[in-house]
Amino acid sequence: MRAVKWFLLGITYLCFVAELAFIIRGDIDHGILFAGLCFCLLVVFFVLWREEQAHQLMTLQSNLDDALRSKTLEHQKKDSEQMKRLRQEKEELACEREQVTRRLEKLTQENETLTGQLAEAKRGKADAVMRKEAESILPHEEALTQLDLVAVSSDVMAKMENVCREAGIRLCLSCSKETLPYRADERYIRLILQNIIDNAIKYMQRNGSLVITISHLGNSIFFAFKDDGMGLSPKETAHVFELNYQGTNKKGGSGLGLAQVRAVVCHLGGTVYARSTDGMGIYIELPLDRQAGGKMQGVQEEKAGEVICDRGGEQENSAGGK
Repeated sequence: MRAVKWFLLGITYLCFVAELAFIIRGDIDHGILFAGLCFCLLVVFFVLWREEQAHQLMTLQSNLDDALRSKTLEHQKKDSEQMKRLRQEKEELACEREQVTRRLEKLTQENETLTGQLAEAKRGKADAVMRKEAESILPHEEALTQLDLVAVSSDVMAKMENVCREAGIRLCLSCSKETLPYRADERYIRLILQNIIDNAIKYMQRNGSLVITISHLGNSIFFAFKDDGMGLSPKETAHVFELNYQGTNKKGGSGLGLAQVRAVVCHLGGTVYARSTDGMGIYIELPLDRQAGGKMQGVQEEKAGEVICDRGGEQENSAGGK
């Protein structure tokens, strides 16, 4: 194609020279003839040039398409490899996550086990401490007898009536039955009653009443001691059963009274707790079918907002104490 173009250019040049020669000589007809021939040759040359340009353009476009297709395939291959690598990394991360989750679950189980063992050890230690306290403040020999709780309570209240009257406290006994038989050492029941009444005399701080309610429900005997005194703060009420503890309103004494009550109740296999709302309330549950030297159940946990002491004598949530 290039040789043909150069040949046409050569012929066109010769025709142009001939045209000029004829025009100079004055032969206009031959000059016009060679001018037309030059024009035709130029048209043919232009057509050939356009076809060559079109062919080059098509070749360039084809090359570009091939390059783009190659580049696209290369990118697709890279993307495919990258996606494959990402999927593999995702699977590895999922596997590692599963392993970490399993290890975490295992550690959680071990922690729960250790926490349970620690709590059990604390309870055992608290039970041992409480037994030691009970042994130190209880009579060493227990004489079990069949007694009437109503009669014993009435007798204790009668003996302490004068002291209560001088302190401005009125004692009241409430029981739905005339007699409530119970098998225990009478000294223990008297000790409970005397210590709680004596505690009310020391800490009520004003004239009022102490109501003692005894009831029989199911297989248990319930004592409720409720006064209308000043009461205590929740923080103090939490410690009322601790040995040697005395509240901010202390009026003498050694702090042995309620601790001894707790020791006796635990020795009898019962539970005791306190609440200080609108006065002071101490509540005791004693089982009817207990055995001598019953289990140390400690101070019963009450509902939220009430005085709470757990088994073994440890205080947890609180509503106050003396």
